[in-house]
Amino acid sequence: MKRTLEIALIFASLFVGLLHAQSITYSTFEVPEAATDDLSVQSINDSGLIAGYLTDTSGNTEGFTRTASGDITLLVDPLDTSTPSTTVAYGLNNAGTVTGYFWDTSASLYYGYFYTNGNWETYTVPNQPAGTDFATGGINNNGSFCGFVLQPPYTTYVNFVSINGVVTTFQVDGSNNEACFGMNDSDTAAGYYLDSAGLAHGWLRDSSGTITTINVPAASTTPGANPCISGNVGGTYVGGINDQGFISGHFFDKKNNEHGFIRTPGGKFIELNVPGAFQTAGGNIDNKDQMVGHWATDSACDDEGFIATINK
Repeated sequence: MKRTLEIALIFASLFVGLLHAQSITYSTFEVPEAATDDLSVQSINDSGLIAGYLTDTSGNTEGFTRTASGDITLLVDPLDTSTPSTTVAYGLNNAGTVTGYFWDTSASLYYGYFYTNGNWETYTVPNQPAGTDFATGGINNNGSFCGFVLQPPYTTYVNFVSINGVVTTFQVDGSNNEACFGMNDSDTAAGYYLDSAGLAHGWLRDSSGTITTINVPAASTTPGANPCISGNVGGTYVGGINDQGFISGHFFDKKNNEHGFIRTPGGKFIELNVPGAFQTAGGNIDNKDQMVGHWATDSACDDEGFIATINK
């Protein structure tokens, strides 16, 4: 029976240093293959290629890429032969390499992958115990990447980074579960963790191993119900970092409504809300200061994608 990588599937103003609303422009798009409320937009590269995942009307979870001109390619790892399928796409670099995880049907485990122009490569973290689930997350343009693993007895996720071929696993202090979704060309990794109460906190790990916690000042401090997400959620979810040090993601406010955010290298936070959105979830950010995510268009939580651009 499949286990679900639950931490990975949670997606999805008065502000410190808030930029004016006219400093952000939004464009939105649909992914027709997705069921109305099952779209997660995760990453964008410098050529405007977008990656994410969706669930279709038959219950298949599939990764996808979207070109700047709007062409959609669905991604199902060839080793994922189960019905319904489970292939999730997270990271993306300028070479168009996509990362994520898939259900390896013959092994009955989740494995990470790299996908580039129709070619698939399975990835597992070295020296892990039998029965471990794997996922690749952020990837940069120099061959370094990060992700997370779920070791038996399948209760706690642990991060890993692969830098110049050297793999290191680590946990953030206070973490109960964690995941890594971003890595820039300086080998700074970014992600979030859940504390013992289930509250999310963002984090950065530089190439020397120093970890910094990121919390949006307006984020909730107690998990609670959100109308578009099952279970209680709260806090700050970091989804990516670009080469200039802009950090992106989403957070839940004191009423547990969801908003995107960008944190500038100077430490100022920008709140993002697609105009007219019921909820807004932010993902990764590219080197052109374009952030992607998905937004609920109405109280039925029907999802579309968006690109938010900082106008400097």
